[in-house]
This record gives sequence, structure tokens and C-alpha cells, in this order.
Amino acid sequence: MEKGRRFAGTGFVFAILFFMLFCGSMQADIVTEDVASPGVTAVALVEQLLGGGVTVDDVVYTGADTAMGRFTGGTGIIGFEEGILLSSGNIANVIGPNDNTGISANNGQPGDADLAALIPGFATNDAAVLEFDFIPTENFVQFQYVFSSEEYNEFVGSNFNDVFGFFVNGINYALLPNEDPVSINNVNNDANTEYYVDNGDAHLNTQMDGLTTVLTFTAPVNKGEENHIKLAIADGGDSSLDSNVFIKLGSFISTNDPGDITSIFGGGDNCFIATAAYGSYQEAHVKVLRQFRDRYLLTNAAGKSFVKFYYRHSPSIAGVIAGNSVLRAAARIALAPLYAAAYLMLNGMGWLMLLLPAALALALRFRKRVAAPLCLLLMTAALSFSSPAEALDGNHFSPAIGEEVFTAIPSASTLPRGTQSMGVFLSYASDPVKVVIGGVEQSWSSYQGFGVIGFSSGLTDNFQASIKLPFLLVQGSDFAGANEPDSGGLGDIRIEGKYNMMGGANASGIAFLPYITLNTGNDDALFSKGSNALGILMVFDHNWNGKRWFTAHLGFQKQGKEAVMNLKIDNTILFGAGLGWKLNSDRTALALEVFGRSDGSSPFDREEATPVEALVSVKQAIGGNRSLRLGLGRGLTNGYGTPEYRLLAGMETSF
Repeated sequence: MEKGRRFAGTGFVFAILFFMLFCGSMQADIVTEDVASPGVTAVALVEQLLGGGVTVDDVVYTGADTAMGRFTGGTGIIGFEEGILLSSGNIANVIGPNDNTGISANNGQPGDADLAALIPGFATNDAAVLEFDFIPTENFVQFQYVFSSEEYNEFVGSNFNDVFGFFVNGINYALLPNEDPVSINNVNNDANTEYYVDNGDAHLNTQMDGLTTVLTFTAPVNKGEENHIKLAIADGGDSSLDSNVFIKLGSFISTNDPGDITSIFGGGDNCFIATAAYGSYQEAHVKVLRQFRDRYLLTNAAGKSFVKFYYRHSPSIAGVIAGNSVLRAAARIALAPLYAAAYLMLNGMGWLMLLLPAALALALRFRKRVAAPLCLLLMTAALSFSSPAEALDGNHFSPAIGEEVFTAIPSASTLPRGTQSMGVFLSYASDPVKVVIGGVEQSWSSYQGFGVIGFSSGLTDNFQASIKLPFLLVQGSDFAGANEPDSGGLGDIRIEGKYNMMGGANASGIAFLPYITLNTGNDDALFSKGSNALGILMVFDHNWNGKRWFTAHLGFQKQGKEAVMNLKIDNTILFGAGLGWKLNSDRTALALEVFGRSDGSSPFDREEATPVEALVSVKQAIGGNRSLRLGLGRGLTNGYGTPEYRLLAGMETSF
């Protein structure tokens, strides 16, 4: 009897252990309810997200009813039990097992412009977008999420990548801790593998072929003020194969300390002021500044204290900068020396920074008359370090301020010491940037109306310095939505010097003209290079009794690499030539000028990368030291930035 009891008890224990092991190895089913279900509304779903320190208002959902809802049963599958779910197809398709290699739902919904901007050149479809206003009690918001997709693993590395974004006040912060965007191409078996879970073997009870680990979303906000968040997902490039974003219940919180500074500030957040100034956390200059932060500031106590102070107080400043194009330009100028120093230190050239004060001291001590040009050259070199860019400057016209005859091409002569010249120019260019899509020619910029304010000063008998600020007034385009360029904004500020080596009346002249353009322009308006640029021109001219003029120049420009469609721009050859005549007792001047550039590593090998333009202009004195300029130009090649025609008017005064 006792033996039977022991056997029965032992059997009972084994049964319990077997049940625990068997059941423990099983995964529950995910259960979903979309917004067509009773009681499942966009407002109710947002309320489910909220943790502490946040109040919300104006909840709006756009998309198919089947593309948003709530879920339970996620423990052991996605990493948390319940929350809300957004899909580019049907949320019910996340339910396992993984027995369909290509489950898909086409909802017939349009895409989203903000998402399309994340994958340039590709359309989005079937967008599901949840957005609302919120007021946080602290400087950051956070929540936990998982991205999953049926496009794994077949479409890794392809152009067919569904896209999602979490936009706070217009900026997408859906990033990995190393600040790469979360996407199928960025998180997979070959890239950022520590954040990827491959479900190709169906070991997880979900239909999705792959998913991320649980990620933490963190974004800076304006404390105590109304902010806006947009949670969005869409099919990219087609309407096939579902992707989804799971967001954890109750995880949307406001916090003043988003985590350990070495893990968060070392890659999980942005340089807020730099991001506001350059427009994107992924912009090349911002990346350099972040690398400098991680390598030099977060490796010591003083640096960590500074970064913590900066991250507590900079979001409100960044919010003001981001909404004002003038402040963005000013911030870029202010950040340029810091960027140059960071670039030098990251590339093992920090010792070069010692040359600037040393060279300036020597110049002021021994050759005061060359101090100004040397200062300009050294500042130009310090600020010229460039990074890869994703921008295109569709305007190549820059007026030559203070010239006697020419409008666009410099001569070798300089303004007399103590003389200043100021000019305002207005230009209208027709069809400066065209593209071919599907065999059809379209105008990316059908017209540009812009102005340039310029100022030149004769600093010595043979050196003048100039500064020019372009600004876009109006622009048209055949495109709409995410690919439509902005219609206004500042351009890249250009600072230049001209050092005259020889010349005079009835003689030949030679001058060198170094310059830098600062990345202050609007990258989204086809009106900026997207990076600082350094250039130098060698100018040769000759005049016959001050009545007839010939000028020509040849130069080189180095800027951050641009890769826009079929254009690859980094090294540029600059060239130009002009003829001029003074008429009517020197009160009228007539000029014919041809100027252009050839971009890329193989100069003059492609017409689209070799814009050349001709300009005819008249300068007329109108009393005192004032003069009026009128011009008509036309593109001579099909290079980008060459207009069908250009109309030009300008007013200059010297004093």
C-alpha cells in the first residue's frame, strides 16, 4: 500500500512537471481587435498607451479600419503582453503560426508624404496613421515598441521596404540606439543583428517572418507645452506583404531622465540644436557632432556633466530654431567652427587647430598688410571640412559685387582701400532643374525667383573681401507631395576674398579668389549644396585703356559628396570668360559672359553634370555712386541648374 502511494505520488509529480514543461514551451495566440470592433476607437487606443506625465488631445486616425487596433497575448512572442498595433495591411495577419510565406492585405489606401520622404524616389501605399497633440510634464517622452514584417528575409537589401516613422514635432525619432533608422534593410541577419529576431523557422507563434527586439523610443519635447506626435506605417514601393508596429500598453510616459547617459546620449538621442539647424538627425554634420560627443565628451566626468546639462536645456532652444529659417542659418554658421574642430579631432588632425592662432599671430606681427587675406584663407580652410550631403543646388548664378563691367564673372581688379560696394540682385530662372521619370521629362523646379544681397570692402590696396546672401522668393514644380521642393528659404552664404597680384590700366592682371560657402541654405528647396564648400579661382584679365575688357578664370571647388539620382558631385572644375565694353563716356557698360562648372570625378564626361550658361548684361550709372544692371541669360547645355532663360535686375551703390 505504501509503495503504491509512493508510486502514485511520484507519477503525480512527473505529470505536473511534464505539464509545466509542455505548457511552458507553448506560446499563446495573439488576439487582435481592430477599430471596427465595438469600443475600439482611436481615442481609446491612445488612452491605453498612456503611462504618466502626459495629457492628450485631438486624436486623429487615418487609414483602413483593419489596419489599427489592440492586441493581447504577446508575451513570449513579441516581448510584452498587450498594447496597440498599426499595420500596412491587416492586424489580424500577425496571428500565428508562421505557415504563409507571403501574407498580405491590400487596403486600397493612399500613402503618407512624411513616410515617403524617408524613402526618396519610392511611393508609399496603405498608410495607417495615428496622431495626436500632447502636453508632457518633462523634457522627453518614451515608449516601447517592436517592428515586424512579412518582407523578411526575402527583401532585405531591396527597394521594396515597408516604412514606418514616429514623428515628434515633425522629426522622425524611430531609431536604433546607434541612431540608424529602424527598417528591414537596417535590422536583419546581416546588419544590427543584436536587434533582430529571425522567425523564418516559425519558432514564434506569429505569421511575421522577422521582427525586432523590444526597442525604446525616446524624443525631446517642449515641456509644459503642446507637442504633436505622428505614428505611421505604410507599404513602400508596392502594396504587398504586411508590416506592423506593436506599441506596449501604458509605456508612453514623460521623463526628465531618459536613462543612463552612457547608453542614451551615446547613441539614443540627437544633438538637438544641430538637428534643428540642419533639419535631420541623419544629416552628415549632425553625425560628426554626435561622434565627437560619444568619443570625447562621454568618456570623462566633465564631458558627461556638460552633455547632461545640454540635454536638459537645449530642447526648448532647438524648438525655436527649427521653426525659423533665419535662425537655422545662423545656427549653422555658429556650429561651423565646432564642426570643423570635431572633424579634425575625429580624423586625427587636431594638431591643425594650433596653426590658426599661430599663423594669425605671425601675420599680425610681421606682415600686417596681409593679415586680412591670411585670416580669410585660414578661416576658409578651417570651415571647409565637408561631409556627404543629400541636397542639390539648382542655382549657379552668383553676382560679382563691385565690378566695373562684369556681372557674374570677376575681374582681377580690386576695390580701392576703404571703398565699399553693396548690391541687391533679383533673378528669375525658367526650368533650372529637370528630371526624367519613366521616360517622361518633368521639371523638378519649373522656375526659381530669388534675390542676392552682396557686400564688398577694399581692405588693403590689393585685397578685398565680400559676402553674399542668396534667398529664394518663389519656386514652381511639376511635383507634388514629398518630392515637391520648398518654395522659399535662405541659400548658402558665400564669403570670398580677392587678392590682386598684378594689373592696372591698359595692362594684364592676375588675381586669386579663395572662397567658402557655408551650409546655411534650405536643402529641401534645391537651393543649397547641403555642406560647406571650399573653392579657389585664378583670374586673368586685360583691359585696353579702361574701355575694353577681357576676363577669364579657372578654378576648383571641393564640397561634401552629393548623390542625387544620377548625379554624383564632390570635386568641381569652375570656368568662365567674358568680354566687356564701356560706352557713353563710361556711364554705360556692356558685357557678354559665359560661365559654368563640371562636376564629378571625371570632368566633362556627362552633359547633365556640366552646366554652362551665357549672360548678356548692361550696367547704367543712374546718378551719384549708384548703378542699375539688367541682364538676360540662357543655358548652353542641359546641365542641372542651367535655365531655359534668366532675367536679371540689380542695383549697386559704392561708398
